[in-house]
Amino acid sequence: MAIMSPQTHLVRVETCVPSKSYTRTPGTAFASAAAGRDAVSAGRDSLYAEFAPLVRRLIRQYGQDADMREDLAGEIYCRFSALLEAFDPERGVPLRPYIVRQLTMATYTYARQQWRIKKREATWEADETQAEQKTAIDPTADWLAALAQDQASALLPAALAKLPARQRNVVIWRYYEERSFEEIADLLGVLPSSARSLLRHGLNTLRKAIGAADCF
Repeated sequence: MAIMSPQTHLVRVETCVPSKSYTRTPGTAFASAAAGRDAVSAGRDSLYAEFAPLVRRLIRQYGQDADMREDLAGEIYCRFSALLEAFDPERGVPLRPYIVRQLTMATYTYARQQWRIKKREATWEADETQAEQKTAIDPTADWLAALAQDQASALLPAALAKLPARQRNVVIWRYYEERSFEEIADLLGVLPSSARSLLRHGLNTLRKAIGAADCF
């Protein structure tokens, strides 16, 4: 049985709307559009089911209570759908490692924001009962830090696609596929020290590209 690549899987999902022509009556057009949406949704849900172990781990890791775990279940699915929608196979990043990496980062960012909100709420409640100990809280720094991280995550795929092929491969293998430097060196036919050097140059180029984009 032939194994489809992740990109082929997405194309099959997105083009599974029947191509047969029908009389253009309002009811038929509505039914055809609805069928297409259902097919795309089913394909997305099928792919999402493959990441169930990751989703369960993220919920256990970042869900501090029942409410947080329930919020994470819906938030992770929304983030997954957004990542799948934004995925561009022409950038050279494999789909599944891309989803794993980005979804983990997005879940951590969301959980951290919720923790900070709860911490501020707890502080405000304590301030109401102990007015003499009240201190001003300026969340601006937290907001700016979260915004900077979100912007960097959005710019990363495009910056990664512009790297030289060897540097891009080393970055993907090291951070998306979590390979050791020895494995990377074997794949490239170089010494581990050369693999480390390629990674260092690739990361420096990414930092400069993202930093330059943040200036505009």
